[in-house]
This record gives sequence, C-alpha cells and structure tokens, in this order.
Amino acid sequence: MKTSICLLAALGGALLASCSSDSITPQPEPGQNQTARIEVTLTGNNTGTKANGSALPGDDNTGEQKVNNIVIGIFKDSDGSIVTIQDMTAPKVGTGDANKNVITCPLTGTSAVTCSAVVVANVPASSITTLKSSTTKTDFLGQTISLSESTVSGNVQISTNLPMSGDILDTGNSNASTFSLTPGGTKTGLSVQLTRMASRITLTSLKSDFSASAYPSAKFKLQRVLLRGAIATTKVTTSATATNAMPASPSYLIGGGTWSGTAWPGDNPYLFDDLGTPLLIDGSTTLPGSKYYWFYSFANDGSTNPTAFIIQGIFDVDGNFDTPGDATTVFYPVIVNKNQPGTSYSGGATTGTATGSISRNTLYNLAVTLKNKGISSPMDNINPANLEINVSVAAWPAAIVQTVDFN
Repeated sequence: MKTSICLLAALGGALLASCSSDSITPQPEPGQNQTARIEVTLTGNNTGTKANGSALPGDDNTGEQKVNNIVIGIFKDSDGSIVTIQDMTAPKVGTGDANKNVITCPLTGTSAVTCSAVVVANVPASSITTLKSSTTKTDFLGQTISLSESTVSGNVQISTNLPMSGDILDTGNSNASTFSLTPGGTKTGLSVQLTRMASRITLTSLKSDFSASAYPSAKFKLQRVLLRGAIATTKVTTSATATNAMPASPSYLIGGGTWSGTAWPGDNPYLFDDLGTPLLIDGSTTLPGSKYYWFYSFANDGSTNPTAFIIQGIFDVDGNFDTPGDATTVFYPVIVNKNQPGTSYSGGATTGTATGSISRNTLYNLAVTLKNKGISSPMDNINPANLEINVSVAAWPAAIVQTVDFN
C-alpha cells in the first residue's frame, strides 16, 4: 500500500483555505510509503459569548468563525467509497509550517485515484464517532449534529463552537470539486470554504405603540424571549438548501418546554432568556435593557413547524400595572422569514418565503413593533396585523432585517 500527500492550508480566520500552487511530486520507488497529508492552519482563541449582550458576537476567528476541531472525509469519486475519514481533536492553531496539521491518506496500487473531500468543523465527540463510522460519502453527508451538543455550553448558546462544513476544491484546476491523488505523490492547491450549519436569529429592536388599537392606554412589559420550532439536529451536508439539511423525521424544540398556561418547566434552557425583572417596552425602546437577544438555529424549510422567535410579557389594558385584574400574560410569535402582511424586508432579501424557511449560515435580524394585544398561547400564531416586523436577512456578515408591526 502506498499513500498520497494532500496539502491544505487554511487562511483567513479558518473560513477560507488555499495553497498557491498545484503540483504532483515524483512518485517514490516501489515499496516506499509516504504520508498522505492534509495540512490545516488555524488561528483564534477560546472565548465564548452568551445569547444576550450589549454587542453581537464577533464574526472573526475568536467568535463565530472559530474552529476547534475538524473531521475530514476523503472519498473515491467513482463510487463514493471511503478513502479515509480522520479527525483532528486538537488542531494546531496559528500560521506557518510549524502549525500545519497532518493526516495520512492510504491508497492501494500504483494508479492515481480521483477523489472528492469534505471538511466538517466543530464536531461534538459523539458525532465524530458517527462520522468516522460512515461507509460512503452519501452516508457521511447524511450524518447529523445536535444543536444542544454543538452550540451550547452549560445552559447558554455560545458563538465559538458553531458547526461548519464545506467541500474541498482544487484551486489549481478552476475550483474543481474533484482532485487526483497519486500513490506516493504530493497534491497541493486544494482549498475549502467552511460555512456554518446554523443561522443566527436576533431581536435587534422592540417597541410598542398601542395608540391605534382598542387599548390606547395599554402598556407592555417584556418577560422572556424564546425560540419555538428549532430543529434539534442537522445533517452535515454542504448543501445550502434547507430541506436537504433537515433529517428525515426532524424533532422540534421549544425554549422552556411545554407552556402549562401559567408557567414553563424550563426545558431547553439555551433556547430561552428570562429577564427576571420585566422590562417596560415603549415607543422609544430600541434595545430592551440595552441588549440584543439572539439564538442559533439549524436550517428549517418551515413546511411542518416553522421556526418562530417568541416575545412573552405582561399586557396591561389601562397601563397601570398596580390595577388588579387587567394585566395578562401574552405572546407575540414572529415566524422567522415568513412573507406575510405587516412584514417588510431589507438587507440581503426583498421578501421572505411562503412557509418561513430559514437557511444555514444566515443572519435574521428582527425589528418588532407591538401594536395590539398579543395572544394567550405561545403555540398559536398571531394575526399578522397585530405585529409589524422588519426582517434583514443575508449570509454572514450581511444581515436580513425583518420589520414586524403587531397591529
């Protein structure tokens, strides 16, 4: 058995990797073995961010571009069979030859083999084992990663371990998706651009204006924000199509669990944020408590259970929270990226989708104005006329802004 050498240098915050040349070194004498190498250079450090704050996570190699580990799958292009699947559980970080990470790529015989390859980054330990047990490329791309394992530390989501994947391309051959490996040779000029499997949904503005409603004196205090319909797992596929990323029988999560009518049991704590002390929202409130609120969520085509960002609070009809009997808990569900009355779009999109489909590697920024009383159940969907939404959507770093007015 002989081996071929693959060189892959990752640059630009580990999201763009490239080499400057494409060459095959002379084949060694028969009987000699060479290490087949994929050399990856990573930069960054180990910092985390909670899902609320006065500033949004950084889109750099210390934040949402950070790479902590990788799994590389190399496959024969002819039939998708496995050449090798290997992981780097503690990749070297930094630039230069001293920080290149090496794996071996065994090949049999003396003939060149046409291959394709996929890199998956920030893989939970259980998913590393599953990926390495794959039998074909199709099987590999169909393996799943869990939202709770990949984006969560303790009870909060963090920005520094977002799962990513990407196809290795041959930059020396017009970015072809396949490349040739020669036993005992060296292949350079390969690159991979990793994209995040998650999207980020952010409440960037929340205001109220009940003057034109049946409750012109009403006031609203924000208690909690949460996600409903967040998909629990995603395939590691490199496809940008939401349906392709969803498992065959997806499980949907609700931040807080199942609403009893008066309380939440507290399940999936990383998908809700309780303010503790309710915060009054008025016409001048841009950021509630001078904070953004955001959640990471996997791609969802919205056909069965679209992902919704839910605003929960206390609605007081006369605006006097000391008056007994007229304050109730209400909800304002914002179906993310759904094209409906009361919703406008800017940034990377001019319209939403019919179902409220959300894609991987995309920012959804929500600017919401409450204009009428909310609903009594977080599982229902509000009349769009009661919520005015502006949505800004785009692939990172640009954002899609969704503006919503609840009339």
